Amino acid sequence: MAIIYSYPQISTVDPGDLLIITDVSNAANPTRNITVSQLASAISISAYPNRYIFNGLVNNLASAGAGYDFMEWVGNVTPDTQIPLTRTCLQNLQLEMVTWVWCGDAALSIGVGEQVAFTIGSIASGLNAQIANYVSLAPLFSLTALDNGTFASGQLDLTGAGIIIPANTNIAVVGTETGAVTPNDGELGIALQFRSV
Repeated sequence: MAIIYSYPQISTVDPGDLLIITDVSNAANPTRNITVSQLASAISISAYPNRYIFNGLVNNLASAGAGYDFMEWVGNVTPDTQIPLTRTCLQNLQLEMVTWVWCGDAALSIGVGEQVAFTIGSIASGLNAQIANYVSLAPLFSLTALDNGTFASGQLDLTGAGIIIPANTNIAVVGTETGAVTPNDGELGIALQFRSV
C-alpha cells in the first residue's frame, strides 16, 4: 500500500468526491466511503447546527374572555378568528427555548385558577387557519396567579423536551384563556429558538 503523502493532490474538490472513513459502529467491516457533500452536511448539522429565532406578539392579551389568544408573527390576520401562521422551510426544527415578556401600562391581574396557557401547534396545509383545525404539538408556558401583579417575563429551556417541528409545517402559538386575566390592552412578546436537525 502506498504512503498517503505519495498520492497526487486533487486540484478541485467536487461534492461527489469520495473519502474513506472508518465506521466505528461496524466492527466486522468498518471501512466505508462517504461523499464530500455528505461529510460536510453531517459536520454542519451536528457540530454547527443552524439556529433560528421566531418572534411575535400576542396583541390585547386575554381579551377574548375565556377564549383563545394568537401569537402574530409578522402582522395582523383578519377576521380575528383566524390563527396567524408561519411556515417552516426545508429542514426539521427542534425547539430549544421559549422566552416571553409582558408589555403593558399596568401589571398583570391574574386570580387563583385563572391563566393563559400557551402551546405550539400546527394546521395542516390546505385547511382554514381556525381553532377547530389546530393540533397542539407541545405545551410552552402559562401565565398564572404566580404572575399576578407583575410585568411577567421568563424563559424556558426546552432542549430536553424533544419538540421537533417537521419541515414544511404551518405552525402557530395559541394561548387558551381561563378566567378573566387583565389588563387586555397590552402585548405579550414571545420568542422561540429553534435549531436544525
